[in-house]
Amino acid sequence: MRWSIVVPLCAILWVSCPAASIASPERQDSGSEELPRAMKAKALAASFEVVIPRPDEKVLTYEKALPWDLVPFQIRNDKYYSIGTAFAVSATELVTAFHVLGLDVESRTFPDFFIRDATGKVFELDQITGSDQRRDVARFTVKGRRFETWLELNPKFEMNRAVFSVGNALGEGNVLRRGDLIGTIPEAVDGEWNLLKSSADVNGGNSGGPLLDLQGRVIGVVLQRQDNISLSLPVAELLRVSKESATFFGKYYIDFPMIPEQSANKTYQFDVPLPAPFRGVKASATEKLKALNERETQAFLDEQAPSLFPSGDSSHEAILGIPSSSDTEVYQKSEETRIWSLSDVAVNATDLGNNGELRVSGLAKAIAIGRIRLPDGTSVAGLFRDPRVFMDYLYKGLNIPLQVGGQKIRITSLGEPFRKSTLTDRWGRPWFLAIWLNPMSDQVTLAYTTPIPGGAAFLIRELRSATLRDAEFDTRPMLNFVDVPYSGRLKDWQELMKLPELLPEAFKTMILQIDVGRSLDFRSPTLSLSLEQKEWPIEANGWLGLGMGFRIVDGRPAWTLRRVFLQQDEKDDYFTIRDHLRPFPGMDDVWANSWNTVVRGLHPYDRQLFSEDGSSAIAMVIPSPAVTGDDADSRMTLYLSRPGAMTRSQARKDLGVLADSITIAGAARASAGGQKVAQ
Repeated sequence: MRWSIVVPLCAILWVSCPAASIASPERQDSGSEELPRAMKAKALAASFEVVIPRPDEKVLTYEKALPWDLVPFQIRNDKYYSIGTAFAVSATELVTAFHVLGLDVESRTFPDFFIRDATGKVFELDQITGSDQRRDVARFTVKGRRFETWLELNPKFEMNRAVFSVGNALGEGNVLRRGDLIGTIPEAVDGEWNLLKSSADVNGGNSGGPLLDLQGRVIGVVLQRQDNISLSLPVAELLRVSKESATFFGKYYIDFPMIPEQSANKTYQFDVPLPAPFRGVKASATEKLKALNERETQAFLDEQAPSLFPSGDSSHEAILGIPSSSDTEVYQKSEETRIWSLSDVAVNATDLGNNGELRVSGLAKAIAIGRIRLPDGTSVAGLFRDPRVFMDYLYKGLNIPLQVGGQKIRITSLGEPFRKSTLTDRWGRPWFLAIWLNPMSDQVTLAYTTPIPGGAAFLIRELRSATLRDAEFDTRPMLNFVDVPYSGRLKDWQELMKLPELLPEAFKTMILQIDVGRSLDFRSPTLSLSLEQKEWPIEANGWLGLGMGFRIVDGRPAWTLRRVFLQQDEKDDYFTIRDHLRPFPGMDDVWANSWNTVVRGLHPYDRQLFSEDGSSAIAMVIPSPAVTGDDADSRMTLYLSRPGAMTRSQARKDLGVLADSITIAGAARASAGGQKVAQ
């Protein structure tokens, strides 16, 4: 689920908004109007930078030393990031823009905010004394500081007169710049009030600063820039902000990456009592937003439940399909057809060395899926004992840089995760969650991994740390739609099956015994396979795939074995056992014809040799005493492919040997000739 919040003005820190199309009065030359020197000094003395402590870049590991010598002296030696402007309006109280303080988000990297004066002294935010998210303004106090100088508020203004913006332009301290008041524009939500338009220059960091008239009085609070026009909240609207409660307001929608449906835009509004501590206001607001997100997300999922895979008619084709990819995929609903199918997304592969490989597919914005095959000598148990192993391999396979001094320096490790937990999805598969913080970007990475032979399948998300709690709740339902590729080398299966705590519930009803060079014995509730070395090479690097899919059992979807695949090492020499299901009523003739081909034993399941892609192939329907003809709800087939040419007699013989090794549903073994062989 993605939870999106749209604020009416600008986002955290500084974001330019699209230019408005409303015409404004033509600017008239205001001549030589200037602010007297004494008033300039007063305005600068009453204005402050809003700053946050700069994180320590040493918590990360990089491919080489960071080139701080390329960064200007002032920036590399500043212990703070300068993010906005505030100004004093009394001996104890200041004003800034709501989005500068970000009262609706809780960053893990920047929990504390400060103001900094012209001498470099900093003072921590204390109490919030007024706040209105829709008006994008906030009033607050700081610890240990009273102000000898403050600015007068003037709710009146004159058009086409000189005005002056004061603010922390480009993070280099407060400056005063001249322009003209050239018009107004209705606020974006419903035009309840007008914003002031001026030509006074502003840059990133000016947000929250005062807009002054010729007498040095505040007529507006600078909020944003549209093209070359600055927009400010009139003082009359600032004076309407309640001192008894902080008002939070925004628009949001809920959507889910696997389906094209999207909930309608909705609006939230709630209050938090004031005055209250800065951190307390943030905690109260984000707790309310978290509860809102969980309630609305769950309502959205409940509404969509009748058509969410594997439920509903739109799931029928995907249920009948048999997953065969060795890559991690997801079940997604087509925006055009509204039919569910496997994603089949493009894969980027990276060699990790020593037979290791990372395979990653982009799923949605900031969401990716994939699988990792560990380099030889690395154990699956070790991977899940220490999540850092997985993340270090991920950063080895992906080029994720930090930009310093105009250079992009690759990050090689995020270190230890700050949180670890486990969960089980709807199908009984264990997922291990580890969460890392990158303080340099204030981003968190959530890695959900589940064991497979020789490595792990994964779903990862990267997002702002402030949205972590929502993301954890939203991501859990996504795991139910991930198709995990349970395939790998026989020696990898040997390791995995010795770790029952890492296995899905369905695998605990299976037995897999591999004696390399001698035998393979596999047993499940639906079929068993018993092979000797003379019947099929049982090699350490031979490849075994157990394709898990779905069927409907007693009217409910069940996650079950649908495919067994065994391939010789590095050879186009393999066989596949597939479980075919009867089409659902009302499905088109394509599915009925495919089912008829299986039930009637038509080509390619007629035990006749044929060529396919340069190989020789032969296939059959595996007889079962439990089903006959059209009475079957499912039938299993056996497909054998060998490189080059085979004689018809040899192909039938090899097919028969394999058929004799298969037992369906614990009943008698099947043979190529259709004769039952006693166990």
